[in-house]
Amino acid sequence: MGIDVAGNGDGFDQELQKAHAVLLEIDEEIRRGEGDSRSLKMVRAYVSGATLESIGEGHKLTRERVRQLINKTRWKATDLKKLSLVFAEQSRRMVEKADRERVIAWSFANPGSTQEEASEKLGIDRSRVRELLGERSGRHPATSVVKKRAKRWSDEELIELLWRFHEETGSTVATQFTEWSRANGGPTKQTPMNRFGKWSAAIEAAGIAGSYSVDRERLYSNQDMWAIVIDFFREDRTEYTYRAFESWLAETPNFPSGSLIRVRLGKTWQILARDAQRLLAGYLDEFEPRVGE
Repeated sequence: MGIDVAGNGDGFDQELQKAHAVLLEIDEEIRRGEGDSRSLKMVRAYVSGATLESIGEGHKLTRERVRQLINKTRWKATDLKKLSLVFAEQSRRMVEKADRERVIAWSFANPGSTQEEASEKLGIDRSRVRELLGERSGRHPATSVVKKRAKRWSDEELIELLWRFHEETGSTVATQFTEWSRANGGPTKQTPMNRFGKWSAAIEAAGIAGSYSVDRERLYSNQDMWAIVIDFFREDRTEYTYRAFESWLAETPNFPSGSLIRVRLGKTWQILARDAQRLLAGYLDEFEPRVGE
């Protein structure tokens, strides 16, 4: 009996039909009470995936004696083993199909969430989640864990960060610096405050006039910025990471930077990505105030 377990399509389907036909014959013989009922029950168990050892333990027999009793029926142990492999492959494919459907359903219901979250929610290994997502894997980052920069910031580096923050946002507000700085891999407001004594002293050390928010002319409204984020997710891409978003912005003249969008909208990239995809999928129908909740 030639069983092509690894086969696909019609080849495997034909083998599966043969296996089910044999199983029906075994069940029918057991029902009619013909032959040695104990041996037939061993045949039924073996073709269903039980091992010779486990069958022998149930009857207090050795595995070799179980094999001998099975071979005395009109079915041979070697053929039954091949049939059991067909049923095992069928079960594997059914589980894989069910897992894929669960992962894809999770993907549509949780746009922008991480593959790590899917693994924890669905109880599926993270590498398996990525495989089952297929082309949608790019819509879900592997993990939300952000690696912290292991270094001590020098005065010059802090001053440069303060200048960049002010130039990109027009603000000197400490809490807004924290949001902007974290988005760019920098420290919180506490670091320059501790270094220079207080926030206003840090601003003064950086040579920035005033310790108040500067109202710069804004070329883009908050709604314009949401539209930019949505446009990024509207097109098919290999990656939907923050780094890919920044590269895309840099290719378009006069577009704001990614850090400015995050600071102005007051959201992390994960939340921006999630809500932009929800809007595209029709889960949300307006930018504010529901977006980012």
